[in-house]
Amino acid sequence: MTNHYCGPTGRRVGREQTSSPARRAGQPYCGGIVQDPAADRSYTRDNPNDVEAIVMAGAGSGRSERRRMMRSAIPASGGPHTAGRPAWRRAHRGLLAGAAAAVLVAATLAMTTAAAQAATLLSDDFQDGNSTGWSSSGGSWSVVSDGSLAYRQSSTGSDAKAQAGSTWSDQSVQARVKPVTWGSGSGRFAGLIGRAQSMTSYYYLALTNGSQVVLGKRVSGGYTTLASAPTAVSTGTWYTLRLEAFGSQLRGYVNGQQVVSSSDGTFSSGRVGLATLYASASFDDVLVTDQPGGGQPLAVRGDEGAGLLVRRPGPAGLAVPDAVASRVVPPDRLAL
Repeated sequence: MTNHYCGPTGRRVGREQTSSPARRAGQPYCGGIVQDPAADRSYTRDNPNDVEAIVMAGAGSGRSERRRMMRSAIPASGGPHTAGRPAWRRAHRGLLAGAAAAVLVAATLAMTTAAAQAATLLSDDFQDGNSTGWSSSGGSWSVVSDGSLAYRQSSTGSDAKAQAGSTWSDQSVQARVKPVTWGSGSGRFAGLIGRAQSMTSYYYLALTNGSQVVLGKRVSGGYTTLASAPTAVSTGTWYTLRLEAFGSQLRGYVNGQQVVSSSDGTFSSGRVGLATLYASASFDDVLVTDQPGGGQPLAVRGDEGAGLLVRRPGPAGLAVPDAVASRVVPPDRLAL
């Protein structure tokens, strides 16, 4: 069986199964002449350009002359062979080049994705046994044992806050919160602070003794509720709260579920913190990131008692990890 092309001179070019000594099975031929096996490569039917070259070469007089003309059409050894390669070989090389380009693109996307992942701005699990790095106002704050070490505000007779960190704009503030005791009256709460300007101006997300979660803002001491939703709240139970502030959008989460949201542009940046209003509560596993979504507190490899870890702005806008604790944690031990 023969597969062939017909060139401009009408000569047939192809591969043929034959018992003829001059045409060994599977070898290319042109007008009945077997191509010289000493050539750099074989012209085949895979490429119409090859076919035309063979046909044109076959127009010469004499077998040796035709072979000489076919050799002259073959690129010199070591020269550019792209135009003379069979189509399947060029396609194969094209696929390899495409695969290499795809790998490069994938690697670039992976690096871009990694760069876009949330940066830990602050993390504290209080396992160092102190509250270094936190500033408080009102109440009675201390690190106590509450299953594990936690930051406790034990007074029910005042408005109490504790703040930490730098001035950040976009921020996701998360912590475990356990109401311990409610003071007398309604509207008592325990929760988180975001974009704090001072001890009396900030956004907050809190659990109340009226079984509600409240998203609000405090301006110069005055409270304004931005959004609220009913939720089961019991003393002695841990809840994971998360307050997100990105642009003017505010969102509140309880145990990973968004329950409240609002839009407000009063505060564009600020510190973070913890708050109680005539209530005692424990706080643990504080985590602040620059991207929406929860996570786990920043770990310090080989040392669970590293203290408060804060990421502060560095030279040229770079984020430089810094340990604010009773001692400095070497940078190579930060699990960033």
